[in-house]
Amino acid sequence: MSGIDRSIGELLVPLRSATVAIAFIPSQSEAKPAIFSCFGVKCADQIYLVTAGHVLEAIDKAFEQYPEGRLRLKSITSKGFSTPWRLEPFSWTSLSETFKTLSANGGLDVQGDYLDPSLVEEIDIGVMRLGPLYVDNLRADGFRPLELNALGFPQRDELESLVSGGADVSCYVHGALEESVEVTDPDNDFEYIWAILPIGIVDTSQPRFAFEPLWDRTIYSRGVKGMSGGPVGFLGRDGVRVVAVQSCQSTNGSAFPTKLHAWDAQFIEPILRALVERDQIQN
Repeated sequence: MSGIDRSIGELLVPLRSATVAIAFIPSQSEAKPAIFSCFGVKCADQIYLVTAGHVLEAIDKAFEQYPEGRLRLKSITSKGFSTPWRLEPFSWTSLSETFKTLSANGGLDVQGDYLDPSLVEEIDIGVMRLGPLYVDNLRADGFRPLELNALGFPQRDELESLVSGGADVSCYVHGALEESVEVTDPDNDFEYIWAILPIGIVDTSQPRFAFEPLWDRTIYSRGVKGMSGGPVGFLGRDGVRVVAVQSCQSTNGSAFPTKLHAWDAQFIEPILRALVERDQIQN
């Protein structure tokens, strides 16, 4: 489901190809799975899944409650495959500590500015290492992780040029909709709907960006639960870039969101490089 122009949809193919749905299936006797979104990023020949930090928290808590539960990973074209929780999680709490350490050492540069560590006390980004078996299975169904140079807004001069030239500077959030999940057989396999929804930039002055929904309410009139952790894409001169990681929404008590909140994707590269360096030291 998109409600966007076909030509724009074609330009957003890299965004769609990088996105993966993660579903937690409690057990065969339980009903509806919980579904979340994430996307693949390549760093130093290793593939990582990037999502919202609260998604990792929710999955960990789900496994505490349902030890026999399992995860199911699905790319946009795949039927998916199940796995126990063996993807190495690096949660938002660890991310916050790592960012504070990098900042204190002068090693973190975001958009050319020194990052105040107090801004990332509760950064809602999580990272999972994706092993070769999982990568191969997802690749067979069209999964294509993003390169690091596809992350973050374009340079300011390019962005200003696009705006002054009257170009559409809308963004697009992509992921799975939880309310669309429908169990299809006794083994608790399920179907769901992917969505790619246009959103407008409200505020990018802080690491936690704000966007407004621009999609047609006659096509989809509810919120974006399930899209947490999904990529927010921006169409620039060089194609689509992921500029943020979807985190949460404001609703003011209504079903339709008033704002969406997402974290700056430029945080992703320094933390992935820190993970790579950590692994090289450990090995």
